[in-house]
Amino acid sequence: MRGAWMRELMRRHDLNITELARLVNVQRSHISNILAGRKKPSIDLALRLSRVLGVTVNDLMKKDDFSGVAGVLNLKRKEDF
Repeated sequence: MRGAWMRELMRRHDLNITELARLVNVQRSHISNILAGRKKPSIDLALRLSRVLGVTVNDLMKKDDFSGVAGVLNLKRKEDF
């Protein structure tokens, strides 16, 4: 997940990190780590984030190299499905 994309979604919904964390029931630091690329959200958290940010999980998980559920699962190859 690209932090810039998630920040853009947050901006569109007029949310800051603290507000988003409260809405998805995680610590503020967890959202900050996701935005910085230090952590990836669990599938459950990705679902909650997508609902709050008004996008599909697939759209939320956009990446430069490979998008979609594979990004959530941290798979390296399509064959890993």
